[in-house]
Amino acid sequence: MSVATFETAPSPPDVSVSAVRTDEFTISWSEVANASLIEIAVVPAPALSGDGVFKLHSADRQFTLERLDAETVYHVTLKALIQSVIVTDSIQLNQLTAPLPPVVYATEIRSSSMEIQWTTIPEAAHYVLNVYPRPESLPGSAEESFELLENSILLTELRAETRYEITVWAVLISGSTTNEAVVSQTTAPLPPKIILKEARTTRAALIFTPIKSTIEYKITVDPPVAGISDFSRTSTKLDLLQTRPDVEYTVTIIAQLEGKATDSRALTFSSAPPPVVASGKDKRSTSIRINWDPVPEAHRYYAEITPPTNSGISRIPIYTNFVQLSDLKEDTFYNMTITAVSARSTWTTDDHICEFSTAPKMSKLTTIDVTSHAMMLSWLEVDKIEMYRLEFSPSIGASKYETAFDLFVDNMEPDTEYEIAIIGIGDDFETDPYRLKRFTAPPAPVINFPSIKSRRLDLEWNSLPDDYYWIVNIYPVPAGHEDTWPLKTEETTFTALGLEPESEYSFTIRAVSEQRALVTDLTTIGQKTAPLGPPIKVPNHTVRTTSAVVEWEEIPTAISYKVFAKSLHSGSYDVHYTTSAISHVLQDLQALAEYEVSVLALLVGNGVTDVTITTFMTAPEPPTFEVVRARVKKDSTVHVNSTWSSITDDDEYFINMSPPTGSFRSQLVTKSNEQFHITGLALGRPYRFGIFAKLPDGKRTDVRSVVYQTPSSPRCYECSSVSDPKDCIAEVACPLNSGYSCMTFDRRENGRRMLTRGCKKRDACETQRKSHKCSSKHRHSCVLVGCCNEDLCNEGDRLN
Repeated sequence: MSVATFETAPSPPDVSVSAVRTDEFTISWSEVANASLIEIAVVPAPALSGDGVFKLHSADRQFTLERLDAETVYHVTLKALIQSVIVTDSIQLNQLTAPLPPVVYATEIRSSSMEIQWTTIPEAAHYVLNVYPRPESLPGSAEESFELLENSILLTELRAETRYEITVWAVLISGSTTNEAVVSQTTAPLPPKIILKEARTTRAALIFTPIKSTIEYKITVDPPVAGISDFSRTSTKLDLLQTRPDVEYTVTIIAQLEGKATDSRALTFSSAPPPVVASGKDKRSTSIRINWDPVPEAHRYYAEITPPTNSGISRIPIYTNFVQLSDLKEDTFYNMTITAVSARSTWTTDDHICEFSTAPKMSKLTTIDVTSHAMMLSWLEVDKIEMYRLEFSPSIGASKYETAFDLFVDNMEPDTEYEIAIIGIGDDFETDPYRLKRFTAPPAPVINFPSIKSRRLDLEWNSLPDDYYWIVNIYPVPAGHEDTWPLKTEETTFTALGLEPESEYSFTIRAVSEQRALVTDLTTIGQKTAPLGPPIKVPNHTVRTTSAVVEWEEIPTAISYKVFAKSLHSGSYDVHYTTSAISHVLQDLQALAEYEVSVLALLVGNGVTDVTITTFMTAPEPPTFEVVRARVKKDSTVHVNSTWSSITDDDEYFINMSPPTGSFRSQLVTKSNEQFHITGLALGRPYRFGIFAKLPDGKRTDVRSVVYQTPSSPRCYECSSVSDPKDCIAEVACPLNSGYSCMTFDRRENGRRMLTRGCKKRDACETQRKSHKCSSKHRHSCVLVGCCNEDLCNEGDRLN
């Protein structure tokens, strides 16, 4: 009996199907131990797969069947082969493929939207949509799919002129999915921009930006214009006629392209209000005011005038409801077109034409016979003018209305520039004023008398421009000056000579300008000459060395006197004084100098007398005073000898001392200049001496003041080794009453004398004196010593 052994095959793998699509699905299986191949048989066989048998490596775990037919049941058999002889049991399964994908198409394509639709798939649980680039209106990210139950969707918030790719597939109730259906579609361009070129009262003009490939621009206007609301066209220009005033219109435009259309764009604008209705007023020769009622919401107005103004202006922007036109031509017909414009020029009213004519030109105004207060005005007659108005600045009263052609004005101010305007008045106009500036003549000259003298008068009067001269006359005419008067002069000052003191004269004056044809009024004024100057004198008894008193007689009408003094020897003294007294003290004079003094009186009313002159000479310098010797006496008083200089042989001297002391208790009056002795003065005290001299002619010198300080103690002369006694002048205090003496030490060395003096104790001085004794014959070579006990006793050659 033969025995055969064999090994059974392992269990077949677990098989599953996934990812079922319209043309494919995937088969997955579990691992089979020691399997070398996996064999899959598909009936019916997929396209291009031969007999429908697929052998796969044992390591694979899944296999996708591709190129299948839609909605077809496929029978799949799967088994594993082990060493080519062992085969597992076959696993069989049937799988239905998904139907064909839906048909997708885009409709209602706009600039920012389009509608996506697709065919319905039976047994579809839902549909999945992907859009690239993904619009913001779809939730989720670009990688996420969007699930829908319906078979359409409106895509919004798209970008204009952008190509979008839309993918749609169906998910069936069974879990299988159809293949993807893809459609690509480009959005329409942005809608045309609407530009309002002009919005008037009864018309408007708009243009649109062109869109390429546009078949038609669909345009609607609301509310309708002249009963029409549809203004579709192929051009990019739209003119609306017969619009109504102050109406808000909305224009909507869509560009219709092949298979698509842009989004709609709307523009709302307001038609302009009714046109301006203007009228003129204040018509003048070169100007007129045009008024009209304000146009609501008007920002400005424009006026176009024909013909242009004189300066060439024809278009005028205006921000008020009136315009003041100027610089026009006289007596000219004008057309003016006025329109109102809104802010930012969103609308402009229809034209309003205003017709007007300017007034004629006023004739030239002339003046004649111009005086200080009056002038004659004249002008020529002007056609169409019924009356003339004259205005004056500064005003001379109310304006003057005249129908004649001249006017005499006599209430004007002198030397005043008047602006005179003459205006012609017609039925509905006034001419531009003709203006003339004209000065009236100056006031009549006024003569002043800055200096009224005894025998002459200084005249002055107000100055005028260079083209004026003056005519001056006097009555009575001074004898010998008949050829001077009447005086014609261009100066403003003059001196009338040859007059009599205290006499009345009458003067007349007027100013003439031949260039301006002006003559001032005549001025007459009287003036009396001054009296003769006051007699003056300088009394000798008031003359001093540096001062003197000037005296003069009083003049009853004088308000003050002017005193002039100068030195006749030099220019160092020249003084002027004004005083109301009848005397004056001249000071700071020089001794023995001759002076000239002049006095004149200033009278009431600018009068001045002649000058009275006198001369005088000052007194000499005062005498000098000197204390020539002072001695301290043993009773501790001081005895002084004084002297002074003399001026002339017949002078009288006056000496005073302050304080009065000792033998000098009262003023000393003497004609002698011999030494004057004063005793009983105190030690170490200052005394003041005053001295002056009285001359024989009555003049007196100034007082000379001298201060002398008496010694405070007895003194000795002091020196060291001088050769001459007169060189020993220094003084030193020495208590002579307390055991001291004045010592003199006199010696000879090599024929030269050596003299030494000073204060020394009395005993020492006596010892020195006794130890140096010389005989007369040896005196040229010995030493002599002297001692004395009185104030300044060691003087000269005195030796004890």
